[in-house]
Amino acid sequence: MKRKILVVEDSFVFAEELRLTLEMDGYEVTDVIVAYEELEISLKTNTPEFVLLDINLEGEKSGIDIANDLLNVWKIPFMFITAQTDTSTFQQAIKYYPTHYLTKPCNSEDVIMSIELAFHNLSLLQKEEIKKVTKVFTEYSKGVKQDVVVEIDDIIWFESRQNFVAFYMNDDDSHFLERSTIKQTIEEFGESFIQIHRNYGINLRKVSSCSPSEVCLTNGKRLPISRRQKQNLVNHLNQSDLEEDKE
Repeated sequence: MKRKILVVEDSFVFAEELRLTLEMDGYEVTDVIVAYEELEISLKTNTPEFVLLDINLEGEKSGIDIANDLLNVWKIPFMFITAQTDTSTFQQAIKYYPTHYLTKPCNSEDVIMSIELAFHNLSLLQKEEIKKVTKVFTEYSKGVKQDVVVEIDDIIWFESRQNFVAFYMNDDDSHFLERSTIKQTIEEFGESFIQIHRNYGINLRKVSSCSPSEVCLTNGKRLPISRRQKQNLVNHLNQSDLEEDKE
C-alpha cells in the first residue's frame, strides 16, 4: 500500500520536483496546495499520512499556522522544507514538533531519507516498542563508586573506544563509559539503535535531519555515515515500511 503525502508549497517548480521525487519512490501525492485556505478541503478529500510543509505561502497565513492545525486539530505528522534559516523562524517552527526541518536547497535523497526516518520513528511510537527502559552506569568520583540510572531512550549517540563504548546524552563533554562493543550495545538496546559508521551508533529517534553523508542529531551533533553503513541505515528504514505493509 502506497503511503499518502500532502505537499504544501507555493513554488510551482519545487512542488513539481517534490511530486516527481515522491511518486518515483512509491509514494502517493494526495494533493499540492499553496495556501492555508486550501488545507481543510484537501485533507477531507484525500487524507494524507504525512505532510511536506513550506513556511512562506500565498495569503496572509503561513506554514506555521498550518503546522498548528496539523498538530492540534488534524493530528497529522509533518516536516518543514523551507528556505527560512534564521533562528527566530526555526524556534517558532519547532514548537509544533515537526519530524524534521530541512532547508532549501535540498536534494531528493535528503527528502526521501527524512521521510523514511519519520515514518520509521512514528511506527515505533504507534507500536509502543519504545518503552521507558533504564540502564545503570557505574561512575567513580574521587575513588567512590556510584551507580547512575538513565533512560535508554535519552541516549542520543554512542562511540566505540577500543574495548569500551562511550554513551552521550545532551552534552558531548559528559558521557558514560562501559566495556562493550557497538554490536553488543545495539543487541541490548533494540531496533531504534543502529550503527552508521565503524566508530559510531545512534538512536534513530534522536535524528533531526539526515543526508546521504551525515546525520544531525537533536543535540546539534553531526556524525558521518560511512559508505558501508549507509545501506544499513536505508535497509533499516525500509524494513519498517515492509513490516507495516504486511499488517
